Amino acid sequence: MLEMINKIKIVVMLIAVLYGIVFLVILLRKQNRLSNKTNEKQNKAKSKQRNFDGLDKMIDFDMIKTFSTDNPIGVVIEDVRNVYLGIVSVDGINYNLTDVSDRESLESGFQTLLNGLDYKIKIVVQSRKIEIDNFAVQYTENLKRIEKSIMHEQSKLNMLISKKDNTKKIEEVKDKLDKLRSQYEYGIKLNNYILSKCENENILDKKYYICFPYYHNASQYKENLTDEEILVNAFYDLSNKAESIIGSLHRCGLNSKVLTGHEIGELYYRTYNRGDSEVYKYKKAIANNFSHLYTSSEAVEVKALKRRVDELQKLEDGLNEKKGEIKEGGLILD
Repeated sequence: MLEMINKIKIVVMLIAVLYGIVFLVILLRKQNRLSNKTNEKQNKAKSKQRNFDGLDKMIDFDMIKTFSTDNPIGVVIEDVRNVYLGIVSVDGINYNLTDVSDRESLESGFQTLLNGLDYKIKIVVQSRKIEIDNFAVQYTENLKRIEKSIMHEQSKLNMLISKKDNTKKIEEVKDKLDKLRSQYEYGIKLNNYILSKCENENILDKKYYICFPYYHNASQYKENLTDEEILVNAFYDLSNKAESIIGSLHRCGLNSKVLTGHEIGELYYRTYNRGDSEVYKYKKAIANNFSHLYTSSEAVEVKALKRRVDELQKLEDGLNEKKGEIKEGGLILD
């Protein structure tokens, strides 16, 4: 009987050991799977970082150059990594208001654009306050043109009435004059409404840009190229890429264009000076020979400390002068 009990105990122990081994094997397999998944995620993240190396640092640059006065295409240059950057601006559309078929064609065209690229790009979105000053100038010019048309039609009407010409022509001129006056009055009301609305509220507009690089690899050339030759190669390469992107976007129904040197300068100026760019405009800065896209200054605390040190230094110099005068006076008395 005892032997039977011992055998049963041994069997139970063996079964427990086997279960323990199976449990450990399953646990180790799960841990290996989790570690493999985390490694895959890390590798994917690293590959993404490598793929976009150079474009994630588009804010760093050394200079902006244009090809020529006849062809003012702008290029952003970063000498440290031999990177040359071209930028295309894209007019946005209201996707939610488009028809379903238009959405499908837009998505299909954009997919074709991305699949056809064999180089890296980066899409940049920048929110800007609508420049009401430019709008006001353009609208005022339009109102002036309408006003001139009114004066012209009025003089024409007066001449027809004085000549007692046929009434049909006089009526035609009167109808045209009434339409112009109504258009002028409506334009003034609309202009005043928009100006008053924008003074009290900030109306933002989104700008869309596609950035694409050219990397100069000196090892591909037998001889060292001059800076001018490298720049020419960069311009031609970026121009071809820009034409390809613009053509693909046009097939999607999107208007786009290559940014000129001044337009790239304005983009970077607004990026560096988000608050001040609304007050001190880029065009005004260029007109005043402002040659830097951003300015930096010492902290207020450091300035105050330096000013205090200068004051103490002046006070010390004054005390030393008085001390010297007292000593000289003492010597004279002696």
